[in-house]
Amino acid sequence: MKKLVIIAAVGLGLALVGSTAAGLRGYGSRSNPYPIHHSVSLPGSGGWHLKVNGVLRNANAAVHAANEFNDPPARGHQFFMIRVTYVNRSKKSDEVFSLGELAAVGRTNVAYDYSDDCGVLPHELDDMKTVFPGGHLTGNICFSVRKKDVASLELYYTPMFSEGDTFFALR
Repeated sequence: MKKLVIIAAVGLGLALVGSTAAGLRGYGSRSNPYPIHHSVSLPGSGGWHLKVNGVLRNANAAVHAANEFNDPPARGHQFFMIRVTYVNRSKKSDEVFSLGELAAVGRTNVAYDYSDDCGVLPHELDDMKTVFPGGHLTGNICFSVRKKDVASLELYYTPMFSEGDTFFALR
């Protein structure tokens, strides 16, 4: 399996190792999510891939530093930031926004979605940018999550025009 070592991940301060999800049959369900750092073909996307590059489990300070006017997380919650990369391996240009939705879920079984955002982020994913074939887009997404969900949190992708969620481990 080809590996790429990245010394510093901008905005998260993590050392990351990446590879493709080739040979990871049986992964992608909630009970068996794709491992972190693996590029995964997104169902219903026409050839787009997604990789979780890293996480910042407690992003409260990073979110506050990005914009001092961001509201703090609600009581019993914390900001959980996830760095992702979308790669356009399709034959046409498109915006990441039009592919589907990213959300998260933990042991409380209540989803966190766009309504649970953290405010202005450092190196935020600009999902409205047009990405041409062969291009990629990397950035952070963030959810305000219950503290009791942090250890069990998983990211999931729901395609816009087909059924079925694809799950990604965040640990």
